[in-house]
Amino acid sequence: MRHRLALLTLTAVLAVACGGDAEEGAAPATEDTATTTPAPTTEAAGGQTTVAPPASEAPATTAAPATGATAQAAPETPEILAFTAQGVDGEPFDAARLAGDDVVFWFWAPWCTTCAAAAEDVAAVAASSEGVTFVGVGGLSSDADSMVGFVDDHGVDGFTHLADTTGDIYTRFGVIQQHTFAFVDDTGAVETVAAYGRDVDLPALIDEMFG
Repeated sequence: MRHRLALLTLTAVLAVACGGDAEEGAAPATEDTATTTPAPTTEAAGGQTTVAPPASEAPATTAAPATGATAQAAPETPEILAFTAQGVDGEPFDAARLAGDDVVFWFWAPWCTTCAAAAEDVAAVAASSEGVTFVGVGGLSSDADSMVGFVDDHGVDGFTHLADTTGDIYTRFGVIQQHTFAFVDDTGAVETVAAYGRDVDLPALIDEMFG
């Protein structure tokens, strides 16, 4: 009987000891701090199932920037300005770029003493006429070098001059005589005034043609 009580006591002690070890050896509970991504949603469309990506994976949409300015269409080129030429400086010239402007074409010849005498006044009017473009046309000669000399010698290098060595531009405007002005307004309407052999008031003409 004494041996049985001792055995029962030893069994109880071992049971308590094993129970304590199990509690100490168990991993402590930890709070789960990970963020759970929601499962993709599904939408039924036309009998098919479309899987929508999570919101975090949805492609970003970039809005087009708003613009306050509206591009303006280039003015239509009138027939009189639909030509190209070469400047006395050798640079190409496209008259279409003058479309929509008020333009004064001055037709001169490099050997013309009247043109030489008028050059200073023409240059002054060109410099003081706001909103008006001046273009010189050297013609009635095939000598391009003499045209360069005319521009340099008479102080009219403040605006573009064309070397009309073939006479095509003179013919285009119906000009038959040097020291003639052709006025082309912003609509493409043309009027020519021959100044050779008579006095003309160029500023007054400009006001009359473009006013």
